Amino acid sequence: MSRAVASKGFPWPRLIVGLLSLCLVMAGCSQPVTTASQQTVLSPDRSPQAQGALLQRVAQETDGTPVYTYRAWKPVVEIELVAGERCLLEITNVPADKLKIVFAGEQGLTDPAAKGIDLQKPRLTIINATIPKGVKGKLLLEPITDWGMAGSFAVIGDTQGNNEAFQTAIQQINLAKPDFVVHLGDLTPSGQVEELVDFIQTSQELFCPLYSVLGNHDLKSSQSTNYEKMLAPAYYTFDWGVNSLVFLDNSSGSLSGEQLSFLGNAAGKGRKALVFMHMPVVDPRGGTEDHAMTDKVAVARFLTQVHELSGNIRTVFNGHIHLYHQYQKDGVQYVTSGGGGASLYAEADKGGYHHWLLIRDLGGNLPLDIKVNQFQPPPRRDTLTISGPGGSLVLDDQQIQELHTLDKREGASSFQNQYGNINGQGTYAGISISKLLEKVGGMTEHNTLVVHSADGYQQEFAYSNVYPEKVGWQQQQGEMILAIRYNGQGLPAWKDGYRIAFLTADGIYDNKDCENTSAPGEGWHRYKSAGARWVRFVVKLEVK
Repeated sequence: MSRAVASKGFPWPRLIVGLLSLCLVMAGCSQPVTTASQQTVLSPDRSPQAQGALLQRVAQETDGTPVYTYRAWKPVVEIELVAGERCLLEITNVPADKLKIVFAGEQGLTDPAAKGIDLQKPRLTIINATIPKGVKGKLLLEPITDWGMAGSFAVIGDTQGNNEAFQTAIQQINLAKPDFVVHLGDLTPSGQVEELVDFIQTSQELFCPLYSVLGNHDLKSSQSTNYEKMLAPAYYTFDWGVNSLVFLDNSSGSLSGEQLSFLGNAAGKGRKALVFMHMPVVDPRGGTEDHAMTDKVAVARFLTQVHELSGNIRTVFNGHIHLYHQYQKDGVQYVTSGGGGASLYAEADKGGYHHWLLIRDLGGNLPLDIKVNQFQPPPRRDTLTISGPGGSLVLDDQQIQELHTLDKREGASSFQNQYGNINGQGTYAGISISKLLEKVGGMTEHNTLVVHSADGYQQEFAYSNVYPEKVGWQQQQGEMILAIRYNGQGLPAWKDGYRIAFLTADGIYDNKDCENTSAPGEGWHRYKSAGARWVRFVVKLEVK
């Protein structure tokens, strides 16, 4: 999991590492795989046990030496060496220059060098350790005493698979030299392994560690399974200076009693607590907009606990709402930072801009110093790839506009999200998906249409979705189109285009419509939201 060195060439090391990570998570490395460097991926059964880090891969060099790669999810890491074999350890996502490393064995705590352990720091976020044969004990990594006393950390949220935007933010973050970065969730479009691998690869460009919380988008593919295997537990804590950082999981819209007790313990130990979670307790936009936590009982319990611990809890950070906002209540700062790359929810004068935060502790009882840093993501490429049994073609925006003049579909529509809210109300104009697929050989009942988004998100659709008239789905689903204009606006003014839209008879594609028009294993059966079917930023239509 080594962070790639900046280069104008293709990042082969990152690609190889990403594929190895994918192998470990998806296949458990039950079958050996040989890479370009002639390392064989092994079963993780004999790997040293770690606390504070997750095993990412197990490989074997040509001389038979096992190589164990871990990704730390907090700055304090403990790795227990029990086999006594010669091995190589690679521990990534750590503040390498701000760690003290000791060895705990039968003789107590010693310098690792005294046991013949060779430590190297090939990157700012990596520790490599060569462990001689016969060494048994624990390798302990923890930050130096003054870590966090005069430092800073960065916060970003809702990159949601837009890793090009994330890279732009990373360039600014690296110049600021924070101790670490906190990601407030929605790292990916849907939490698929490939999306998480891509996120991890992108985060390796940081010059400091990255810690994170789960977002609701990260749950879509496998609940929290993929995330917890590859990034971090659902909730955890660690100390930074005089502060306890508490990471909670409210990605489902709720907070368990167990987590509230965890927060109480972490915030009640005489330190100042900073709380990080994905969803806000209150939607800062107010009015009819409500993307806050849906479990209002859990919200009330959380706010009661924060009030009771207000002397210890300094700030509550969240993402989810794609804008920047902060307010203070009962002496506690509440900060929303969801502008990491996903489409924005407000105009710039109301916080709707892409941004990241630099946080400094000014000491005493002063509020945290929060600097908002805006950035402009790279422009998206306005092309569409269509592939099917008859071949493939790539259309630019001009060609798509020309097709639209020949096959114009237009109508008022909207969709319902997982919370029951109706969004996207307006007039959509575009091209019938069935007409576009005809250009590459169409599709049959035995095919599946995969719609790909620029951020890596995917949705699968059946023949019945593309040809609803064949099965009587016109009323509930309506025609499936590639919308290229919304309320008269096209690209680049329309930030969500191109987009899948359904022109229903009643102008609302609600969750019941989605349930009734999703083939087994698709749509509603994977993620209970009609809005999830309205794929944004469409870049590819693939018939499989």
